[in-house]
Amino acid sequence: MAGAEKKSPLILVVDDDASIRVMVCMFLQEEGFIIAEAENGEAALEVFDQVQPQAVLLDAMMPVMNGFDACRALRKRPAGEHVPVMIITGLDDVDSAQRAYEAGATDFTTKPFNLIMLGYRLRYMLRASQTLNDLQTSLAMIRHQDKMASTSQLSAGVAREINNPLGFIKSNLSTLNTYFCKVLGQPGIQEKVIAEQATDEARDPAAVSGKMHKIDDLLTEGQKLIAASLEGTDQIRRIVDGLKDLARRDVNDREPTDINRCLETTINLVWNGIKNKALIQRDFGELPHLSCYPHQLSQVFGNLLLNAAQAIEKQGEIRIKTWCDGEQIYIAVADTGCGIPADNLKRIFEPFFTTREIGKGAGLGMTISYDIVKNHGGELKVTSEVGKGTTFTLTLPLVVPMRVQSPA
Repeated sequence: MAGAEKKSPLILVVDDDASIRVMVCMFLQEEGFIIAEAENGEAALEVFDQVQPQAVLLDAMMPVMNGFDACRALRKRPAGEHVPVMIITGLDDVDSAQRAYEAGATDFTTKPFNLIMLGYRLRYMLRASQTLNDLQTSLAMIRHQDKMASTSQLSAGVAREINNPLGFIKSNLSTLNTYFCKVLGQPGIQEKVIAEQATDEARDPAAVSGKMHKIDDLLTEGQKLIAASLEGTDQIRRIVDGLKDLARRDVNDREPTDINRCLETTINLVWNGIKNKALIQRDFGELPHLSCYPHQLSQVFGNLLLNAAQAIEKQGEIRIKTWCDGEQIYIAVADTGCGIPADNLKRIFEPFFTTREIGKGAGLGMTISYDIVKNHGGELKVTSEVGKGTTFTLTLPLVVPMRVQSPA
């Protein structure tokens, strides 16, 4: 798990022969592994879901569910897609090996086996799996940085293209609003216009009064529409300013940053994905400027805000609080969503872990966010209660340790 302290790998040993299972478990425990056991494939799947092991040793021939079928079922689970699996069998033939690899096994060995060699092969599988995960994460980070560089260029272009027509529209609306105010401020002008343009019949006092009433309504409603349109142009302006900020920030440049303003900019940029799900409550404290990569922190804030909105089924609330204790800046993002089950909570920062449907997410958003915060010398922690909501808390030191380097 990204961000977790290094600990011994947990290995699931599955064999219907109790004597072999005990022998393997005792050896692996002496080698420093943590062990879980199961006596058949069906039980293995249940244990796997409970303990989330880093590798599985599967006997091929077992009652209830054999190792080949168990391996196939394991690969269909999101958490089991990339877990190293070694199938062990007493059948020493090419067909058995082929069946093992077709079922999704990482490695295959036959009985009787040498425990020391089994240990070496297990460690090799674990190292290879970790290397693959690290490589995939690095590639994802590279793609992420390339994407953000492209986004910066696009943001600069969009901001330029929007600015001119936006200024034109706002100027015209402001002028129109001034005209409306002048008309409303001169009551006698309406009677004069009606008297000059109306027929003799229409000069009847009752008719004149009715027309004046309608004109008053039209002017009042028109002024409301102008006010709403001006508010819309202000919102567009805030978005454009956010895009300009995004475009000015190079990924590798630290700069003194107002974290509260960075949060406001991010809110404006992701508001479209939040507005139909949640109200945002701000509790911003006074913060000193932080030397950081604002472009990267904006991505973290955006991830947290959008995740919070997605956790809310209908209508809810997202609370953002910032404060400083003189040494560190704290940012807490809390939602009133569905919450995260304990089994998923401990894996929230794992690369490629996601609870969304296949194709709905790559499972890298929180991993990248964690790495960005870590690169700033900070911490990203999460607490959650199912049915009540989740809180992510960022801690960012005002003085970053010298060992922290800018990302490649």
